[in-house]
Amino acid sequence: MASNFDFLDDAHSELGQSAVEAEALVHRAPRAACFTARFALEQAVHWLYANDPNLSLPYDHQLGALIHEQSFKDNLGQQVFSKVRTVLKVGNRAAHDRRPLGKSEAIHVVRELFHVLYWVSRTYAHDPSKQPKVKWDPSLLPAEEAAGKETLEQLADLEKQLADSDAMAKIKD
Repeated sequence: MASNFDFLDDAHSELGQSAVEAEALVHRAPRAACFTARFALEQAVHWLYANDPNLSLPYDHQLGALIHEQSFKDNLGQQVFSKVRTVLKVGNRAAHDRRPLGKSEAIHVVRELFHVLYWVSRTYAHDPSKQPKVKWDPSLLPAEEAAGKETLEQLADLEKQLADSDAMAKIKD
């Protein structure tokens, strides 16, 4: 099945897996889609810090601190940084707030993640001229009729992944 994230090459395949998962959940489980998009963002941010020597790793390795570090913000520019903040904010809301999240919010978050990962892919490509020029295509989202409700078990698994990731960040401190 085609995905908006097919542009991610082998060098970024680990980023693509969670992004494709988030995309697949948009209609079926909007909360899980937002949470998974946040997880994909976190992987991308850690990838950036591991691969860009110009970024200064802050003392606090939690995602909020990582994205607000000045060298990180300067590297992204305001437009991409605002997309990063959206994915983080709504992803955190998906994890910690009982208020419902709708399909439109999930689509928006996954689209913002698409733009962030596209920026990462083009900016850090060995040969940017060989990178495909792609645009967000809502027709690549899974059909709505395949939709269902996320289970508490799915959300618990996603929350565990996030907690494990946060724990690993604290260990690195």
